[in-house]
Amino acid sequence: MVTNSRAASEGDVIDLREVLDQVDECALHTSQVSVGDLVASAGARTFAPLILVPGLVMLAPGIGDIPGVPVLMGLLVILVVVQKLLGRRHIWLPDWLRRRSVRASRVHKTVQWLRKPARFLDRWTRTRYTWAVRHGGFLVVAVCCIVVSMATPVMEVVPFSANLAGIVITAFGLALVSQDGLIALGAMVVAVATGVLVVYQLV
Repeated sequence: MVTNSRAASEGDVIDLREVLDQVDECALHTSQVSVGDLVASAGARTFAPLILVPGLVMLAPGIGDIPGVPVLMGLLVILVVVQKLLGRRHIWLPDWLRRRSVRASRVHKTVQWLRKPARFLDRWTRTRYTWAVRHGGFLVVAVCCIVVSMATPVMEVVPFSANLAGIVITAFGLALVSQDGLIALGAMVVAVATGVLVVYQLV
């Protein structure tokens, strides 16, 4: 993987496996992992991982299938994206959201399940088509993240659509972490397809 030099210089995470390592680390010495713990593991000043981690939670079987979790993760994404658009340097979350938690053993199991696809994705992601994740492209990504996240309450009643939302959010987060515009463009296609599927199932 060709890493983004700017991200590396700021100490930000540079690939999906590093994000998983940080999430797994926060689950090692506790029985419950809270949303606040996940945010702290990603780094409250690093925007892209704070999109990537909720996407991974929604995507993963087990945690992502718990009723209410996709909605909570969607709300987290909305709060993070809106604050980024407003130019905040530190991400603020309400205490009630920070305190929501899940068993650490479930988090560890989910991380282990995600490691194999993470290794595959990290081999293929690289800095390319950066216009799709910077400036105007970033605004499009942000709006897509908000729209998909706002739809999570509806997606909970349509089988597998919440997991598809997780794929979309994860892809956008990974695209921002690696500055890979090709992944962002692919995520937009999947987002549209997911929207069509949800509408079709509802009508």
